Amino acid sequence: RIVAGPSGGGRPSARVPAAMQQLWLVTVPNGTDTPADTVHIVRNTIAKGLAEVYRIDLPNLLVGTLDTLIQLSDDLVKMNSSVEGVVRKIERQFAEMASGSDMEPLRVNEIAPEHFLRDFQWDHARYQRKPLPDLASQIQGLAARAEEDLRALSAGYSEKTQTLAALRRKKTSNLATSELEDVLPPELVRSMEWLDTDHLLTVLVVVPKALEQSFVDGHERLGSDIAVFGGPDWSGRSRQAWGTADENFGPETSRGSVRGSPVVPGSMRRVTASDDAIMFCVTILKGHYVSGLVDGDEFSPGRTEEYLPPFKEACREKRFIVREFIYDDEKSGKLDRDIDEAAMELQQMHNSMLRWCRAHYGEVYSAWIHLKVVHAFVESVLRYGLPVNFVALFLEPHVRKERLLAQQLHQSLMHMREGLFQGPGVGAEEDEEEDSADAAQGSADSLPYVCHKFAPLRNTT
Repeated sequence: RIVAGPSGGGRPSARVPAAMQQLWLVTVPNGTDTPADTVHIVRNTIAKGLAEVYRIDLPNLLVGTLDTLIQLSDDLVKMNSSVEGVVRKIERQFAEMASGSDMEPLRVNEIAPEHFLRDFQWDHARYQRKPLPDLASQIQGLAARAEEDLRALSAGYSEKTQTLAALRRKKTSNLATSELEDVLPPELVRSMEWLDTDHLLTVLVVVPKALEQSFVDGHERLGSDIAVFGGPDWSGRSRQAWGTADENFGPETSRGSVRGSPVVPGSMRRVTASDDAIMFCVTILKGHYVSGLVDGDEFSPGRTEEYLPPFKEACREKRFIVREFIYDDEKSGKLDRDIDEAAMELQQMHNSMLRWCRAHYGEVYSAWIHLKVVHAFVESVLRYGLPVNFVALFLEPHVRKERLLAQQLHQSLMHMREGLFQGPGVGAEEDEEEDSADAAQGSADSLPYVCHKFAPLRNTT
């Protein structure tokens, strides 16, 4: 029989911790006791005052061959880590999505994970009796599919988040880069005069706020060597002299003898402003025509000398940015509509991910616990031998009682070692001292029972 430790007998503790910090999945050999007696002793004697004890009703699992169990024992360690990783990913994803809201926490089969563990029942409908490797593969496949779905949803959510952020950055960009339709409302555009004729062109000039006064005072002198105002001198000429070859026309006349700014005086208007810049509009001369000429046997055709490119360069030297006025009424407000649409799509994706987490968390969490039970069953058969004669328990240690609980379990169950391992033999006392120290440190390999410790819930600290 199992030897009770010094804690004595009595009724089981009625205290149930509100928050489950750690859980131990323990299997204890029955020896000559019945399963009910073993559970009673562990609950009311060994773990009394140290932990809450919850029995797991093990199903009639297929044992298989020894080689299969040995190989599966190694594989289950990796499988458990993989499935737990999926559980934690869902928990983290849900925590991020529900941050700042009063949303109910995730549940398993419509109940809190803590209650699911305390009242754990094997799901015979989903995990039917089959070879243990097939059962483990079924659970691993379920978790893998859930992880793939979560990865796809997360990628879609991240993409929509980035799209919305990019649109909002575009909305708040400076006046020099934003689309004019996103900066100027239609009513403002309609209220102003915008010229684009054969000779005149209205352009926009973006000026840093610190240089506003400099622009206002000197805008009519910008590019003062760009526009040409020279031409034939008709002063003092009589009408009778018109048309005579007097070297006062054609290539003999220098139009560049008089130059000035292409800005039309009095055309400046303030259009709009942002936090760091002001947008003005000015009207400039488009350019002048340079007539063609014959040089020997060659004819050079006439051309138009554009003023806009050198005007842009002259403004750039003053840290002003010239923008041509290109405006489409149909595009006005499009950015706001795009932002609203992207925000709505993101919210829909947000709600979908929350629903997905709720729908799949319980399924994956339950699969994880079933896999742990399978793992404990395999190790117990390898440790205790056949026939199957042990009980499985969940132990929920009380706060700061973990070390004492481990020592109590070790001391109370140590007598089973003789029956399991051909007797203690020479040096048994030294081995028992070493095992007791290992038990206090949480080493599972040297314990006279199977023990898997895990955190049932994600650590949010």
